[in-house]
Amino acid sequence: DQIMATVPGVTLLELGPGSSAIVFRGITTSSFGNANSAASSTYIDEFPLALRDIDIKLVDMAQIEVLKGPQGTLYGQSALGGVTRYITNRPDFEKVSGGVGLTGENVADGDEGYQAQGYINIPLSDNLAARAVFYNYDRPGFIDNLGTNTENINSEETTGGRLALRWAISDRAEFNLLYLNQSQRVNSGQGNGIQAIASTYTPTNANFPATPTDIRPPDLENPTFRSNINPFFEREFEALNLKLDVDFKYFDLSIMGARKERKSHIKSDVSLWIGIYDDVTTTLENIRSDFDATTFEARLVSTGDGPIEWLAGVWYENEKGDLRTSDILQTPRTDLVIFGFLPGIDGAVLTDSERFDDQKELAVYGEVSYRFTDKAKLTLGYRRADLELDSGVLRADGPFAGGLRNAIGVPEDAQEDINTYKVNIEYAFNDNILTYVLASSGYRAGGFNRGGIGSVTANSAYESDSLWDYELGIRTAWMENRLTANAAAYYIDWSDIQLRSWDVTTASQRIQNAGTAEIFGLETEIRYQATDSLHLSLNYAYTDASLTEDLLGAGGIVDAKDGDTLPGSSKNTFSLLVDWQMALTEDLDLQTNASYVYTSSRAPSLLTGDLTSGFPDVPSSDVVNLSAAIKHNNGISVSLFANNLLDDRNIQYQARLGTALESAIMNRPRTI
Repeated sequence: DQIMATVPGVTLLELGPGSSAIVFRGITTSSFGNANSAASSTYIDEFPLALRDIDIKLVDMAQIEVLKGPQGTLYGQSALGGVTRYITNRPDFEKVSGGVGLTGENVADGDEGYQAQGYINIPLSDNLAARAVFYNYDRPGFIDNLGTNTENINSEETTGGRLALRWAISDRAEFNLLYLNQSQRVNSGQGNGIQAIASTYTPTNANFPATPTDIRPPDLENPTFRSNINPFFEREFEALNLKLDVDFKYFDLSIMGARKERKSHIKSDVSLWIGIYDDVTTTLENIRSDFDATTFEARLVSTGDGPIEWLAGVWYENEKGDLRTSDILQTPRTDLVIFGFLPGIDGAVLTDSERFDDQKELAVYGEVSYRFTDKAKLTLGYRRADLELDSGVLRADGPFAGGLRNAIGVPEDAQEDINTYKVNIEYAFNDNILTYVLASSGYRAGGFNRGGIGSVTANSAYESDSLWDYELGIRTAWMENRLTANAAAYYIDWSDIQLRSWDVTTASQRIQNAGTAEIFGLETEIRYQATDSLHLSLNYAYTDASLTEDLLGAGGIVDAKDGDTLPGSSKNTFSLLVDWQMALTEDLDLQTNASYVYTSSRAPSLLTGDLTSGFPDVPSSDVVNLSAAIKHNNGISVSLFANNLLDDRNIQYQARLGTALESAIMNRPRTI
C-alpha cells in the first residue's frame, strides 16, 4: 500500500486487509473503489489473480510494475484503468540461499502483532532449481465491538506460501511452475464491508420505525461499532501456474496455463438494516462464495533484428462461481416485530438463497511495431474478445428473498464481441530524451442485477463499459542518469459507465449503464541521485474527472448533473521520498527512508440516492512514514519503522448504515 500511494496518477483507498482499492487516473464511480467490478487488473508474473478480494503478501518479490491507462489489447477485460504486476524472484541454479524476517508492530490505541516470513532457494541440479516462500501475519486491530465488549477486534490473520520450480530443458526451452496458497481471516471491523466503525447509541427494544434517541456519529479517535456477535471475513486463494518458453530462430513461443480457486465466508450481524437496535437479537448472515477458473494463453514474440517487431497471442478463461446467502433471526424476545408487520421469531429464516455466476472469454490479440529510423517507432495493437456470461438463481426462500425468488428461471445469459485498440508513436531525440503519443482503449465486462426484497426490474442486465485514453508523454535522463524526469498528459473519454445506485423497488443496490465522463490529467516523476548516499524522489499528479452529461434516475429525475466530479479519485496527489545511507563501520551500514504523501479531498458519491450520498467530501490527508535500518554485510539487518508517524486519521469511506446510523472506514493509525 505504501508503494502504490507514491505512484503519480494512483489513488489508494485504505479499506482494510484484502479490501483496499487502487484507482488509476480517476477511473471509478465510487468512493470505495469500483464496488461492482474491478476497473484494474492484478497479475503475479504472467498470470492474472482473481479480480476481487485478493490481498497477496509481497514476500520475496523482485519488483512491482504499474501500467497506467487502459491495457486492453494485451491484458483484456478489467484493464480499464491499468494493470499492477507483482514479479517474483525466480529460482536460481547457482547456489543455495535463503532468508527469514520477523517483525513486531504496535498500532496506536490498539494491539500488538507480528509478521514472520522467509524463503529458501535450492538448486536441484545444474538445470533444475526450486524456491519456496512462506509467511504468517498476525496484524493488530484497533476497533472495539461494544456489543460483545471485545477490544481491538479488527485483527488480520494471514498464512500463505509459494513454491516455484524452474527447469532449463535445453538452451532453447525452459519450464516454470508457480504454486500459491493463502488463507486470510479478517476479524470484524475494517475490511469485511459490513461491520465497520459506526455511530454509537444506547440499545433499545423499541420496534421499527423507532430508533435510538442518543445517536452519536463515528469517532475516529475512539473507533467502535456495536454488534451482538464478533463478525469475520475469511478468504482462501489457491493458484497453480505453468509456463513453457521455447526459443525458435525468429520468434519466442510461450505457452501458459493456470488454475485458480477462491473461496470466501462472511459472517455478520445485519440487524441494524432491518431496524433492530436491541442488545440481545442477532440477524445472523452467512455469505459463502466459491469460484474457480481455468486460464490458457499462447503467445508468439518476434526476436529478429529488422525494423519490424510483432507479437500475437490467444487467450481463454473459463470461470465458474457459486454464491450462497442465508439470514437467520436469533432472539430471546417475544415482542419483536420487523418493519412493523413481520413477527420476529427465534430461528426464523429471512433469506436462504443460492446463485451461480459463470463467464467465458476467448480472445485473440496482437501488436506490430515498425521502426522507421533509429529514433522513430510506430506500434499498432488490437484485441478481439468474445465474452459469454451466464448466471442465475437456483433457489430463494424466506420473506426477504422476493426479488431473488422471482428471478428463478429468468434467463440471465449474454454475449458480447468487444474490440480494443492501441496506437503508439515514439520518437527519441537522443539516448536521453524520448517522447510518445498514445491512443488506447479498454473495457470492463457487464453482468446482471438481481432483486432484493422486491421484484426484478427491467434494467436487470448491464453491459460492458469502455474508454479511450489519449496520452502525450516524455521521458528524460540528465547528468549521466543521476537525474530522471518524466511527464505525461492525458485525456480519457469514458462511455456506458457502470454505475451503482439504490433501487427503491427491490430495496437493493443495482448497476446500470449510464452516461459518459471525461478525465483530464497530468503526471510528473522526478528522481535525483544527489550524492552516492542521498536519493530524492518527487511525484505529482493532477486528475480532473467529471460527467459530460446528466444522469437520469427513476421518473426522469436528474440524479447527477453534467460537470459533477466522479467520486473516489483525488484531484491533487503529491509525494516526496528521501533515501539516505552511510557506512558506520567496515561491516555496518545505516539506511534511512522518509516519505510524505498528500492526497486532496474527493467526492463521496455521484448519485443522490446512493448510500454514500449526503456526506461531506472525504477530507484530504497528509501521511508521513519513517524508517531506519542497520545492515551487516553478512545479511543481518535490524529496522525500526513508523508508518503514519503523525497519526493522521481520516475517513476513507462513509455511508448510511441501517435505518438510522452511519458507518465509516478509516485509514490505519500510527503503526510502529
